[in-house]
Amino acid sequence: MEISQKRIIPKPVNSVFYLLVVIVFFSQSILVYEFYNSKTEDIVINAVGRQRMLSQRIAKNLLLIQQQNTEHKSTIQWESITLDLAYLKQTQHKLEQNHIVESKSLTTQLINVVLQIKKNSKDKLDPTSWNSLFNKYLELEQLFIPVIDKIVLSQQKKILHAVQSYKSVLWVNLIGTTLCFFMGIFFIVFPTIKKVKGSLKLLTDSNKKQLELIDELKKKNEDLGAITAISKKNEQAMNQQALLILQQKRFTDAIFNSSHEAIISITTKGLIHLFNSYAEQVFGYTAAEVSGNNVNILMPSPFQESHDGFLNNYTKTGTKKIIGLGREVKGKRKDGSIFPLFLRVVEIKTDTEHEFVGFIKDLSEIRSVEKQVRESDRRYKSVVEDQTDLICRYTSDFIITFVNQAYCQHFGVQQDKVIGTSILNLLPENVDTWFIDSHAQLSVDNPINIHEDKTINKGKTEWQHWSTRAIFAEGSKDIIEYQGVGSIITSRKCAEESAIIAKETADKANLAKSQFLSSMSHELRTPLNSIIGFSQFLELDSDDPLSESQLDSVIQINQSGNHLLKLINEILDLSSIESGKVNLIIEPFDIKSICNEVFAIVKTLAEKKQITITIDCKNNYHWVNADFLRTKQVFLNLLSNAIKYNKEKGLINIEVMQQDQFVLINFIDTGVGINDEGLSELFKPFNRLGYESSAIEGTGIGLSLTKRLVEKMAGEIGVSSQLGEGSTFWVKLPYYSIDNDDNKLSLDRQ
Repeated sequence: MEISQKRIIPKPVNSVFYLLVVIVFFSQSILVYEFYNSKTEDIVINAVGRQRMLSQRIAKNLLLIQQQNTEHKSTIQWESITLDLAYLKQTQHKLEQNHIVESKSLTTQLINVVLQIKKNSKDKLDPTSWNSLFNKYLELEQLFIPVIDKIVLSQQKKILHAVQSYKSVLWVNLIGTTLCFFMGIFFIVFPTIKKVKGSLKLLTDSNKKQLELIDELKKKNEDLGAITAISKKNEQAMNQQALLILQQKRFTDAIFNSSHEAIISITTKGLIHLFNSYAEQVFGYTAAEVSGNNVNILMPSPFQESHDGFLNNYTKTGTKKIIGLGREVKGKRKDGSIFPLFLRVVEIKTDTEHEFVGFIKDLSEIRSVEKQVRESDRRYKSVVEDQTDLICRYTSDFIITFVNQAYCQHFGVQQDKVIGTSILNLLPENVDTWFIDSHAQLSVDNPINIHEDKTINKGKTEWQHWSTRAIFAEGSKDIIEYQGVGSIITSRKCAEESAIIAKETADKANLAKSQFLSSMSHELRTPLNSIIGFSQFLELDSDDPLSESQLDSVIQINQSGNHLLKLINEILDLSSIESGKVNLIIEPFDIKSICNEVFAIVKTLAEKKQITITIDCKNNYHWVNADFLRTKQVFLNLLSNAIKYNKEKGLINIEVMQQDQFVLINFIDTGVGINDEGLSELFKPFNRLGYESSAIEGTGIGLSLTKRLVEKMAGEIGVSSQLGEGSTFWVKLPYYSIDNDDNKLSLDRQ
């Protein structure tokens, strides 16, 4: 057997064959080793990917804990985070077993930050510290990503290197196998061919698996790249979603805190969860002070003690007493004060939440206003009840809503029985239509109707004065009510009728007097003119001169005659004015011209008493629209009086100025003045204020005549005086404008 084998396989060939076998075996070992390494690198890549996924999921859960303040949800999220931390530690341990330590430091820091956040959450960390730790976690997580990418890239390079090694070893293996194959054909006996073929088949299958493994590794490498890209997109999307959630939360908080109602939400255990800004203003608590406390701290006794029982009863039975409804209850502020409020409770259920939300409106101001209205109404009624006027109020449909006692007493009705009935039932017959039509004419522009009616009440004729006012809704033209205020004016009407009759009688007597005076003045003036004429003839007769005593008598006759003639003329003018027979010629003229003419007439009289007269015109022209001769008569009367009642060496100043639509003329003297009692009697005829027996001539008619003449010319006259210092008589005449060109031309021609 050995001889035959030596014949079949020579020793050198046998050595070469075994050498080739060793080479093939060694190459197979290398392939197995590289395959194991590739599996290890695949495990490393998967572990790194898992680390990245766990760190991001922890960040997401922390963000959810920050946004959701409920204790139940926070517990669920912390359980998930704790489980992820355990996986993260296991994954890091696997990496360390494969000698991957680049991520160890960052992983440890991430775990420490999460543990610190968890510890401080139990201590109710304030939002600022929470955000600081959370931001620190995000910064570490951002640093963690490049490290993971670096590890993945390193493993990818190792995989590529392994692929190249596979190719080299594969070629060596292929060459050795081929040599062995041919040597087996030529040098190995046929019994071993079958075994060699089997080995080759196994080797081929192994090569196929290796190629499949290579393809799988390539595919995993591509998938890893896609997963990395998707992970980056997911990270960006998560950041955007987190920002959107924060913005949405800020917007929701802004709406929540801008409400003009207090909004409070409580859990099924009665603990306060939400407390908006308006609720802080109403109750005096801050949200931090009441958060987590029982809502019954906002209630006074006995509601404070029984609220939890109501809540438990609803939870067990589902019977609603206030939920979904609104009613007025009492609230309790932080300072202990009790106030009225309107409460409306809404139940909110979701998959994860079950709370009750209360919407509260403070009624303190409304109740205060209602109290003021009631007090105002009480004061109004007390004032109205004390009035002697008849006062009633009724709707736009004429239904009586209020009558005072004076109304009830006058019409013989009872207040409680007449309220609610129609006022038309209390009216006399045949006035319903007029009453309704007169009310229909009332509007916002014409809200009052005043009328006087002669009617029959209790069988007696009486006069009633009514003022009806329409009352409108605020900011509207709709009439909501009428108020009538009436008074009985029978006595006044009777007095007015008596006064009218007396006035008519006096007017007739005055007219008869004026007619008598007018006729008598004419009858007296004719012989009086003859007497004055004959006295002047005797005074001037040079052919038969009078003796000195006779001349004095004639002069006295002449002066007395002239005085009497002046009196008769003034009486005639006064009676003409009273009887309406005076004729005025109204025309424009310059008032300064009259001042100059009158000054020339009275100059001699003023010089006798050494009185200085000055004329002060503010402008060159002061045109008036009046009767020229009558105005001259007025000025002459006023200036003559200023001279007669002035002192020796006195002063008279005539001021002329324009005042609105009048020309004002002031006659200012330094005479004896007039007392207050005399001023009231000054313009009455035949009243000389105690100067009847003095040496100063006068009739007592001049000022009365002057006043009536001025008023006939649409003017005004008045006086101001101080006893012992002088007087100022003023006259206002209608101003005439000469701005019109036609008026200028007419005046220039004149």
